[in-house]
Amino acid sequence: MREKRYFIAFVVITAILLFLGTGCKRMVLRIPRPETVSKGKLTVGMDATFPPFEEKRGRKFVGFDVDLAGEIAKRLGLKLEIVDIPWDDLIVGLRARKYDAIISALIVTPEGENEIALSTPYLENNLAICVRKNSSIQSEAELSGKKVGVEFNSEGEKETQGLKEAGVRIKQIRTYDTILFAFEDLESKVIDALVDDFPVVSYFSRRKKNLKVAFVVRTGQAYCVGVREGNDDLLNAINYALSNIKEDGTYKKICEKWFGEFP
Repeated sequence: MREKRYFIAFVVITAILLFLGTGCKRMVLRIPRPETVSKGKLTVGMDATFPPFEEKRGRKFVGFDVDLAGEIAKRLGLKLEIVDIPWDDLIVGLRARKYDAIISALIVTPEGENEIALSTPYLENNLAICVRKNSSIQSEAELSGKKVGVEFNSEGEKETQGLKEAGVRIKQIRTYDTILFAFEDLESKVIDALVDDFPVVSYFSRRKKNLKVAFVVRTGQAYCVGVREGNDDLLNAINYALSNIKEDGTYKKICEKWFGEFP
């Protein structure tokens, strides 16, 4: 009986020491690994032309979504692998099993919402209008007579087309394969304004001395992780990982790193 008590005491003390030992390192909770395209890996599709969310610097992928994807993979006990895919091909590639998930500032429109399954939202998204600092544009109506840049097939393009259809006499809607070229043209006075996701506009306007955010358009939208329909095990695992990332403070650190603030 005494030996049994000693054994129990040993187990309890060991457990306490292990618990206290975690104070030196951040705890990472892991859940059972879901089935993935490549064993031991979480393969993620993203269009790496959209800083601060994702871009390629040399051979390295960097950005908010890249860091978030890495943390999700870590909590699933998997190694992150990124596949750089043009934006228009992301959902097609996912359904063709070229990768497990899309983490690429993804907002699914109503016409596409049944094509893939979505995680819980991980970041609110609104649109913003970016102009040069000496511009007097302060409202959507004041885009009348102006040349406006948008990224092809983006929420910014849809918003701008909607304004034109609603009667705002926009002189020209200029579309770009990547919003980076639109920022260059805005600085060079080729266009008068551009419309894109607020986090992107905010990121570039802080880094370019001659640009500013003119105003924000509330959309009620948010970014999500996309997975194939029916892949519930992976979807549940990603949702669990996202919850863990937010709870342990990692999410706040990633936001502050890339956006300069915690939304």
